[in-house]
Amino acid sequence: MHRHLFHFILLMLLSLLSHSCSSPHTHTIQEAEGIMDQYPDSALSILEDIPREELRGSQARALHALLLTQARSKNYITETNDSLISTAVSYFESTDDSHHLMLALHYFGELNFNRKAYARSLTALFKAYDLAVRLDDKFWIAMSARMIADIYHENYHTAEEIEFSEIELENFRLAHRQPHINYAILDLAKTYADAKEYPKATQLATQLTDSATKYSDNHLKHIALRTIGTIHLRNQDYLAAIRSFKALRSSNQLNQSDSALLGFAYLKYEFPDSALTLLNRQSIGRGSSNSWLYYNVCMALDSTQAALSVLQGIAMHTDSILRSVMSQNLLGSTKEYYDAQRKIQMANLRFSHLTITCSFIALSIAIFIFYRYRRNKHKLIEDNIAIAQNLREIIAINDSKSQETIQTLLADRFEILDSLCKILYESPSSVAKKRISDEINFIIFQYSQNAEKLNELELYVNKHHNNIMVRIKEDIPTINESDYRLILYTILGFSNTAIALFLGEPKITAIYDRRKRLKAKLKNLNSSHKAEYLTIISLSTKIK
Repeated sequence: MHRHLFHFILLMLLSLLSHSCSSPHTHTIQEAEGIMDQYPDSALSILEDIPREELRGSQARALHALLLTQARSKNYITETNDSLISTAVSYFESTDDSHHLMLALHYFGELNFNRKAYARSLTALFKAYDLAVRLDDKFWIAMSARMIADIYHENYHTAEEIEFSEIELENFRLAHRQPHINYAILDLAKTYADAKEYPKATQLATQLTDSATKYSDNHLKHIALRTIGTIHLRNQDYLAAIRSFKALRSSNQLNQSDSALLGFAYLKYEFPDSALTLLNRQSIGRGSSNSWLYYNVCMALDSTQAALSVLQGIAMHTDSILRSVMSQNLLGSTKEYYDAQRKIQMANLRFSHLTITCSFIALSIAIFIFYRYRRNKHKLIEDNIAIAQNLREIIAINDSKSQETIQTLLADRFEILDSLCKILYESPSSVAKKRISDEINFIIFQYSQNAEKLNELELYVNKHHNNIMVRIKEDIPTINESDYRLILYTILGFSNTAIALFLGEPKITAIYDRRKRLKAKLKNLNSSHKAEYLTIISLSTKIK
């Protein structure tokens, strides 16, 4: 009993210490995290209202930085300053909080993707991806894979883009997350088209239109039709491309780029009049994003000089892209990441020797603690058996009033306890001792913690002892609860050992000290019942 009381007090102290050291905005930050997925706009509003200078402690500042970055991302706010998210990465790398570290690395990678710092982004996202795999978090495996695929797409690494786009779709499906699944299908369809795997791309894009219809997502349906049209165009299936873009036009969803592509399809399918009419409406000229299309129009119109000029611009743009891709050094970045991982593994291997030593020490401490636990448990069982014997002796008292009181008190528990005691004395065993101890623990709990049972106990004692507990409250109105219960248990004939456990005292000497103080207080009492009270306290000193 005293051990449980000690644990309870320790937990309360730790709770109070934790509360005193926590940030005043801790609850608000946790609230924002709780609604992040469903209400990211509200989460952003909550987090932006928290002054960072009021955040107390590294943990609160790091979590706030992470969640604020995440909320901005979910609200389509593009960030390029990594000072905020770097705070979160640095903190969570020093803890064992793998989930928040994974998120911090993911958004650090996303931010650097926005800055076109692809090598740095890829390194962070690989770390986030590995953590997600270790945590078996399907959703975040997919999210990291999607960002990695985007980096490879921007840098024309098609094979790697396909690999991670497939991982993205597989894990969104395992996570059962819509609309992420549909947009992962879209990503993979575009990736297959880039790799000129047109049948796979067309199959996925067609599947996407069916899914968009199922979920009544017109926006997704228009994207799917646009994707199908582009795939057919790249596959030189111009008639199929025309059908897809015309379906978009019938829905009033044909934008300028779509019109240009439709015009090009008309041109290639030998509908020059329709093509020129459509293209002229779009004001397609040099320097526009449709320079490739404009080049083909010039060639169809035999405008060789204009076509050559456009082609030179395309060549310069392509050269710029090539230089940019080469400067990213993605392969070097990937190598650096895995080299770092190998260094970590070597460090872990060297650390394992120290870990073994520490484990041995920890095991020795655990054995010592277990030994003390077993010794204390054995003592508790022996004390409980002594209390059980004490209760049986009380029942055997010839005083019919006391006998009736205790029998009523123990009710259905006494027969079990009495039979167990008989078994123990006839054939001593650890099992019987343990069962007796458990019964005593149950009785102690009932008649020391349960207010209703304690009230019943008082009623029984008052009934058989001339309202003595009522008189004590009247004569000593300031008596504390422990002294009051000491007198109550003493009247019932409980031993000092039993009373110590019922009062939650770790040592029996505390009961002797309490009796001594109570006796001194009673001697100064101005009451006609003083002698009776002193007799009760004095009689108890004979009970061991």
